[in-house]
Amino acid sequence: MGQRTSEDLQAALLQAGSRLESFRVVLDFGCGCGRTLMRLSRQFPEIEWHGTDVDAESIQWCRSNIGTAAFSLNYPLPPLPYQDSTFDLIYGISVFTHLSRECQLAWIPELCRVLRRGGLLLLTFHGEHVWKALEAEAVEREGFVFRASNKLRGIMPGWYQTAFESKECIISLLSSHLSIVTYIPGGFGDQDVAVARRDHSGALQFGTQDPG
Repeated sequence: MGQRTSEDLQAALLQAGSRLESFRVVLDFGCGCGRTLMRLSRQFPEIEWHGTDVDAESIQWCRSNIGTAAFSLNYPLPPLPYQDSTFDLIYGISVFTHLSRECQLAWIPELCRVLRRGGLLLLTFHGEHVWKALEAEAVEREGFVFRASNKLRGIMPGWYQTAFESKECIISLLSSHLSIVTYIPGGFGDQDVAVARRDHSGALQFGTQDPG
C-alpha cells in the first residue's frame, strides 16, 4: 500500500505542476503507522519529513521505528503542535474520507495556518466514483453525507466514520482558504484527489499545543 500511495501522490503533484523533490518541509497529516511516510522519507532523504496522527499507539510505533521523520500526536480537533507557515507541502491520504463536516471545516483553516504561502495542500475524498454506487441520491441532494460504518462501529469514535461528498462540496470546502490547483477524479485508487495552494492569508489563528 505504501508504494502505490507514494506513486499516486507523486503523480498527483505532477498534474498540479510540482515535483515532490522541490519541497523542503513536508507533513503527512493522518500518517497512521507511517507506511507512506516511511517509503517517501527514504526515497527523498533531502526533504525534512513530519508525520502527525490522532492515534497515540501509531505515533509511538513511528517514533520507535522510523528514524527518517519526526512525529507528533494531534487531537481530533485543532490546533496542531506546529508554528505558523512551517510546511511547504501537506498531504492527507484517506483522512477527510472519514471526518464529519464539522471536523473538516475545523481542519482546513488549521492546515492552512501551518502551510507556507505558496505551499500546497493535497487531500483525498470519497467523490462521485465511490458514492455513485452507494449514496448517490443523498449526496446529489445534500452534497455531503456522513455515515456510520459497520466495520468501524464500536471501534472508532463518532467523528471518524465514512464521508461521501460532491465535487462542488469539496471545492467549496477548500476554496474558503486556498486556491484550487487541480482536481483529479479517481486520482488515488477509488478516491478523488484535490490539490490547493495557499497564496493569500485566510487562515484562522490557533495557538500551538503539544498533546504528546
